[in-house]
Amino acid sequence: MLSLECSNFLRHTSRNARFPIVVIGDSNCEATPHIAIATEEGRGVTIITVNNFASAQYPLELIHAFLCKTRFYTGNHTLFISDSKKASRSITAPLSLIHLANGTSYAEVKDAFLMWAAKIHPQGWFIIQDSGTASPWEGPKKVVEEILYNPDSVPLKWGNIQVGPDYTALQRLR
Repeated sequence: MLSLECSNFLRHTSRNARFPIVVIGDSNCEATPHIAIATEEGRGVTIITVNNFASAQYPLELIHAFLCKTRFYTGNHTLFISDSKKASRSITAPLSLIHLANGTSYAEVKDAFLMWAAKIHPQGWFIIQDSGTASPWEGPKKVVEEILYNPDSVPLKWGNIQVGPDYTALQRLR
């Protein structure tokens, strides 16, 4: 479950989005509606949800239908039911924000970060779920530590780092 702090951060950063937003691994459909509401307050940018889970708490098709038929969200919503790697090949840069909730192992999170990071527009955000101070998952935390303490090991430069109880937000520098 998203913390209130993460939800507020997603809404704040989504509100200022100029380019598409990608939500990866939102199996409980927690992030996508918050982002959709915030983008409507802004300019209704495209939201792309990537998930390869056949069964989720709330079926993604239902969320997709809801977003496409309601008046509160006027942007486009694209649903990819595939793995992150396939979707990454199909989605072109630039992106305003990526919310990654796609696994808890170091390898899964690091691979996803490396696949998607270059697609973030300068001043855009990469949010890694399950990597915050209260998270029990060591994989995402280790990826964040690597970015912070060994910045040469990852592409591009990242700053304005914000750590919450269940997430870490990294802003791509110019």
